[in-house]
Amino acid sequence: AARAAVAAATATGATAPPAATAAPVPIIADAAASEAASSMRLTTLPPIVTEAGEAIAEDEEDGLSKEASEAVTTTAVCALMSITTAIQVLLYLTNSRYILVRLMTWRMVSDTIATYLAVMMVDDFDLFARHMFEEAGYTYESVPCFGVLIALLASQFLLYQAKEKPLLTAAVSSLFGRATGYLAVLDLGYLQAAFFARNPLIAFLGALVVSSLIVALCWITRCMRGATAVLDDGQVSKVEKHWMRHCEDFEDDVVTMALGSLLAQAMRFQAL
Repeated sequence: AARAAVAAATATGATAPPAATAAPVPIIADAAASEAASSMRLTTLPPIVTEAGEAIAEDEEDGLSKEASEAVTTTAVCALMSITTAIQVLLYLTNSRYILVRLMTWRMVSDTIATYLAVMMVDDFDLFARHMFEEAGYTYESVPCFGVLIALLASQFLLYQAKEKPLLTAAVSSLFGRATGYLAVLDLGYLQAAFFARNPLIAFLGALVVSSLIVALCWITRCMRGATAVLDDGQVSKVEKHWMRHCEDFEDDVVTMALGSLLAQAMRFQAL
């Protein structure tokens, strides 16, 4: 019967209705579906995998913390051993049977302490002076050589007050000589950079001019010391010779530090 019906339809020219075709799936939808499926696979990992990853992360953090703690421990041990060794060496040298070794050791220790104290004094003075000038409506650089002039006057006054005490005279000379030298480096360096920086020749001339001013001030104070030493009895005593020698050491520190810094800046300017 089915064959007869098909043959009849073919004979009459009728055609069967077209079969329904499936609609095409967009590519974007396929990509979104695959991405969602992969994310679901990632978020639904087995518990064993997630626990293993967390264990590995914890092991890495523990390893880094152990390395850091070992580095800190090693540094502390090395620092402690270095400090202990330095103290033992100083004790041995300061108690040496050779008097020259003892004297040179004590001088090295005192110079080192004086250098660090001078740096801290200069930093505090610089901060204080800048704060005072800002409150008055000025800048520290508006008064050239303010710090070094104050330091020179104060040091000469302290040296004169300590004239009868040799140890105090030596301490003041060593400490304030370095502090005044550092202030000279700061203040005179600013003068050189502000007024003598047009070309290398002027930079060298500025170093010589500014250093000459410092030398002239030191020469004036030396003449005043000589007149003061012979003012009372007409002679220079042993204590006064010791005082004058330490005053000259103070002035030598100031002049050499100032001149060295200015010449170094001029040479850098020439090289650049």
